[in-house]
Formats: sequence, structure tokens, C-alpha cells
Amino acid sequence: MSVQDNHKATGPALSARQPPQVSGVWSPRGRQRSSSSRHTILIVDADAQRRREHTACVSENYVVIEAEDGANGLAECSGKCPAIVVASSSLPDANGNAFAQLLHKTLGNRTPPILLLTDTDPERIWSAQIAGALQLPVEPKLLLDTVAAILQKRTSGVIEVEAPAQGGRKRDRRHSRWPVELPVRFAVGNAGPTEAMCANLSLGGMFVHTDVPVPHGQSVRVWLTLPENTPIMLSGIVRWTSGGGIGIQHELLGAHDTYTLSEFLASLR
Repeated sequence: MSVQDNHKATGPALSARQPPQVSGVWSPRGRQRSSSSRHTILIVDADAQRRREHTACVSENYVVIEAEDGANGLAECSGKCPAIVVASSSLPDANGNAFAQLLHKTLGNRTPPILLLTDTDPERIWSAQIAGALQLPVEPKLLLDTVAAILQKRTSGVIEVEAPAQGGRKRDRRHSRWPVELPVRFAVGNAGPTEAMCANLSLGGMFVHTDVPVPHGQSVRVWLTLPENTPIMLSGIVRWTSGGGIGIQHELLGAHDTYTLSEFLASLR
């Protein structure tokens, strides 16, 4: 599909323009560091102030290029091959998922991982074409940690649930999720467990309410207590982060845990 054809589905047509100059590569000491060993990040955002803030956040560790809309973002990706794209979900000429779709159609397997920043619930903009989603405003450390985690994996991965698509299309789930209120504890790395609350649950994943920022791609352990005090220990990967919690994709469950969890979910129907 051409850019012009894509206009019918995604809004104003995106076309390649002259890319802006590279920015944000100066260290705090005022001396430009060598960029030969550093990844390049493309930040796409129409909000100039926010774009500058995010550039300042990552520029000491990465080479940063900027674009103010999807058309310039496409031009930068085509010409400079950034290692990752950090884009607003609301661009002047396309929404975040439309922009991600266009990058995949144009660049194919050369498409870099895409991290979307959104004013709304990240689950609502999730798609398999993006590597992660964070809710604005984003704490600098969370942004840095998430970028680092995505670059380490260098893959968009696949989650078990698609967010609602634009235009009111039905959400495509591999496993049905059920609203619950279950106490959980989760732990990241060698840190001790954090008390939290599971808000929805399926065989494939869960949403956990927590104020603790956990970056996309981070491995976590979760201790879940079902009614009648049935304990389950799960391992998973954080697939998206919002201001209210984290979305976790379960890793492979054992036979006992699969049976126990399946029986509990069946009781909710």
C-alpha cells in the first residue's frame, strides 16, 4: 500500500521530507562524546517542550534524532536507521499505531522497535506492532530503563492480548481476561517482594495495580493467592506500563498451576 493509499485509513498522508538536524548529543561537561558505540534513538513528538525533555533525558547515553510528526519520523527511519523509535501516540498526521503500521509496511524487517507514549491507558493502544507503551508523563528513570530493556531484547515480542483497535473493531484475545480483586506480591530481580493487587487475570497474563515503576521487558516473579488460600507462583514479562500499574505476560506455566488457574477462571464465568 502506498502512502497515499494509507491516507484513507490513517488520516493525512505521510510523505518523506527533509529530516531535521541531529540534536541532543552533548554531554553535561559540554564536550561532544563519540557516537560510534552508542545506539541512535528517534523521538517523534509534536510537543516541542516534551520532545526536548525526553531528548535531555536520554542524550547522555544515546545519539538522539528528532521529528515533529509521522512524515518526518518516516524520513528519519528510512535514512538513518535508528535502533529504537520513541513516539507520541498522538501525532499531527497519524495516531501512534497508524505510524507504527506505516513503518512496518515501509521498512519491513528493518523496522526498529517502537515505544509509544500515551496520555491514556497503555493497554488501549497496545498492538503486536509495538515493543511497549508508557503513560505520560514518564519519569526519566522509567523511560531510560524501558529503552534499555527494549534495546537489550531487540524484539517487539508478542503478547497474549491485543488492545482495542481503532474504529470499534473487536478486541482479539487469545485468552479471555476476567476482572478480579486478588492480593499479589511481585518481585523484580533480587529485590524483595512488593504487595499489590491483581485487577484482571487470564491464563496468559494479568494487570497488577502498583505505584512501583517497572520497565517494559523486565522479568518478574508473582505470587498470587486465589480464593480458599490456593497459592500460585508465576513468572512473567512486563509488556506495558501505565500510571496505575503493569501488564504482565505469563511465561510457561506448569501443569499444576495451569489446572489450578483454569479451574478458578472457569468459576468466574
